[in-house]
Amino acid sequence: MRFVALLLALALTVLSVPAAAGPFPVRFRDATAASGLDFAHHDAPPVPPLFDGQNTRFGVGAAISDFDRDGDHDVYVCDSFGWPNALFRNNGDGTFTDIGEEAGVASLGYSHMALFLDLNDDGWDDLVVLNDNSLFDSRFPGSQIYRNNGDNTFTDVTANSGFLPVDPTFGGMTAGDYDLDGDIDLLLVGWYDRTTWLYRNEGGFTFTDVTDQAGARPTGDRFQWTPILADLDGDGWQDIFVAVDFDEDYLLRNNGDGTFTDVSAAAGTLHVANDMGVAVSDFDNDLDPDIYTTNITGGEECEVPSGCNMLYVNDGAGHFADETAGHGLGDTRWGWGTWFFDADLDGYRDLVAVNGWTQPEWHDPAVFFHNRRGDGFVEAARRAGIDHVGNSRALVPLDLEGDGDVDLLVFDVLGPATVYENISPRRGRHYLSVAARGTLSNRNGIGAKIFVTARGRTQMQEITVGGSFYAGPPLEAHFGLGRADRIDELLVVFPSGIEVRLSNLSADRRLLVVEPAD
Repeated sequence: MRFVALLLALALTVLSVPAAAGPFPVRFRDATAASGLDFAHHDAPPVPPLFDGQNTRFGVGAAISDFDRDGDHDVYVCDSFGWPNALFRNNGDGTFTDIGEEAGVASLGYSHMALFLDLNDDGWDDLVVLNDNSLFDSRFPGSQIYRNNGDNTFTDVTANSGFLPVDPTFGGMTAGDYDLDGDIDLLLVGWYDRTTWLYRNEGGFTFTDVTDQAGARPTGDRFQWTPILADLDGDGWQDIFVAVDFDEDYLLRNNGDGTFTDVSAAAGTLHVANDMGVAVSDFDNDLDPDIYTTNITGGEECEVPSGCNMLYVNDGAGHFADETAGHGLGDTRWGWGTWFFDADLDGYRDLVAVNGWTQPEWHDPAVFFHNRRGDGFVEAARRAGIDHVGNSRALVPLDLEGDGDVDLLVFDVLGPATVYENISPRRGRHYLSVAARGTLSNRNGIGAKIFVTARGRTQMQEITVGGSFYAGPPLEAHFGLGRADRIDELLVVFPSGIEVRLSNLSADRRLLVVEPAD
């Protein structure tokens, strides 16, 4: 009888997976060669006083923006010391040309990540490059800020900017308007020196380090990886969440007066492990942001709830519950970059994560968790064609050819970047991408909340900066709409509190919503 019951349980489990009823709805293909995104991460000497290979072993990532304002996504890729960074300009057909040298952004520092941000509100995205550096060796350039000149060139404006972070190994960078004064501030965290920097934007490419007066520094020495600024408690102010290695993650609540308070314990974000990457999204469509962190102790060492990846589910007021096990998202082996996105445009966000470590035995396939229309997730990377094997770190989303679905870039340590093009069949499904342009709010609309209602069902996404791991995703919100070919209502709530409502819109396009001046 026990054997019969087991067979019955297995049969019911197989029948419960929707993908068994027909072809799998998600499909990616390797489009690296066709795209012209020809990049390989290079080795270089370590920054003293680190041990050999420290800086290269954590890899590099990319930033995405339409920096030239021609309507498509361009890609800036970082590299190690002595090797030029690349700026791949989109040719408009899903292929790219490297113009990094001509544009003046080759850098040649020990770069890990970059962000495209309009720091001076002139309508052109500037570039911030995060470089490992050391007080003990002046050969290694510090982090840099480049002004976009609007003619496919950039000018280094770091000197006299007050932007002087120093860490032999940076953990990550994000940005937002934490004080709601209408411009973009920068938040950086360090792994090796365990330092934090909150730079307030004073205008004119000048910044003031306000970390301590704002209370933005965590208690104790934290080996920090990916930071994110997002409104996690729904009060209109962006809070700080950071994934931490060897210690507890932490959450700092924005008090609305230029200061932060550590609420990690009360909020339930004290996951103790080795967290690396971060994905923030309303994956369960209850109109508040949830948090997912990857961890490097997966596989047999993963013991839900505390010893593996972490799914922090928001109750709407900034309190989080561990629902990792219930959704089947605990294990990505040695996970790093990760992202929530709607791969098949069915209105439910899926999750992808890449993994790896220096030993070849840790070069496990990437994982793709397909959202079963709100009924948990099923791992299906091989079936989706995205079971990438490598010593992977950064994972960066973009739209290669402007067709409205999400493609992916994967970066391997001392290996080539791989372009995965989303070729999932549409099956009558639709999408909408929304960018927000601030006038009273910051120009990039960072912190804006986008609500899309179609066929009576509402989805939400906040425009945030960074996330994943060493990644600078595009500053826009992407929604799968299922079979809805029209949007009943689009609501954009800008950081200023100004709301823009649009109704009866056609789907399958990218929209730019501009904040009214008054």
